[in-house]
Amino acid sequence: MANMGRTIEVVPESYSYVFSPYREPVARVRPGDRVVIYCDDASGSRIRAKDDLPSKALAGVPSPAPRWSPRSRRSTCGGGGSGS
Repeated sequence: MANMGRTIEVVPESYSYVFSPYREPVARVRPGDRVVIYCDDASGSRIRAKDDLPSKALAGVPSPAPRWSPRSRRSTCGGGGSGS
């Protein structure tokens, strides 16, 4: 029987709302390792019952919506300002 490797459990201590190559890895694994990841939904599992009001349960939680500025709205797909 082949060696199954280690079991690595990933339990969040903080939350990140983005995927980024600049964030530290939450785990390092090798081939054959078993990884168990505990995760929450987009509300951070604050809404658990039908009667939980999002306006109360999510008060003070940062929005996962993308941030933008007027500079980020420039088109890079041709046209736009070059006279074309």
